[in-house]
Amino acid sequence: MHFAFAMKGAEQCDKLGYPSMAAQRRWEKAHADLLVSSMARIEQHAASSGSVTPAQARDVALGLFVRFKDRYDQEMAPTVTAKSCMRFNETLSFYGTRLISD
Repeated sequence: MHFAFAMKGAEQCDKLGYPSMAAQRRWEKAHADLLVSSMARIEQHAASSGSVTPAQARDVALGLFVRFKDRYDQEMAPTVTAKSCMRFNETLSFYGTRLISD
């Protein structure tokens, strides 16, 4: 969820005239291993459920990511202001504290 929110937040702040994509890319790169392992765990869980084929398990993981991006659009996007965009790096730091690496 935090990766999707960071991505959508950066996109929205850029549209509002506050360059945020570079900071988001640096943050994502710093946590890339966790993103990859999280997506793999979701795929493994979906595949082990027996309700989807291994090929569909990847789509499940990607679909969940898209769902979180949609959730951002519905819940967070309406509250984004110039002030919150100026504090985007703090938002990324907050998201970083919420990541679980186990």
